[in-house]
Amino acid sequence: MARHHSVATVIDKNRVASLEAFVPMLVVDVIDHRSGDLVEKLRICRNGNEDITYQGDLYVSTSFDLRHKTEIDRPAEVTLSFFDRTGVVTRYMQMYRGGVGFKVTLFFINTGNMSQPPEFQETYTVTNASANSGDYTVTFTLGMENPLAMRIPRRTQRKDRCQWRYKGPECGYAGPLPTCDYSLQGPNGCSIHNNERNFGGFPGITSR
Repeated sequence: MARHHSVATVIDKNRVASLEAFVPMLVVDVIDHRSGDLVEKLRICRNGNEDITYQGDLYVSTSFDLRHKTEIDRPAEVTLSFFDRTGVVTRYMQMYRGGVGFKVTLFFINTGNMSQPPEFQETYTVTNASANSGDYTVTFTLGMENPLAMRIPRRTQRKDRCQWRYKGPECGYAGPLPTCDYSLQGPNGCSIHNNERNFGGFPGITSR
């Protein structure tokens, strides 16, 4: 991971650089605060009105702004504000503790050489968040990721709980039922969906 500049330096540099050559990119990891599981990755970029495909992933173009604030005897603070034009981020915030605990990865790419790794990359945790339904603006306050809050290992084996995102690629279900309770034999689980073969739990685990 290339990291030649501080976040403050890169933000300032980007304000005077041509966006045709040096584009800021964001990956927002939607985290379920109840389980710690990754629900979705949202990818956006600031590139005028043009989306960007980078390393096989589509980044949807939208307007966003980064501000870096430093005060004596206080940790540095990065504020991210962006236009949630589809409302998808706001909906996820409503579902998962207002967005607090989401992960945000910031990096910059040189569009003149899309095969090279990012010039700068850093991952933050959302410590505070707000959404304005009037103008579709979302604001995140970003702090450095706390290693003591990270779950290790990130994936755990559960007897009665499916780990896959419903209707995601691992789940594989594409039928008409709108919800799932993530169980195997529950009232709205894999058995009801006729999808036992893709159950993401470990029913063979025995309790002691």
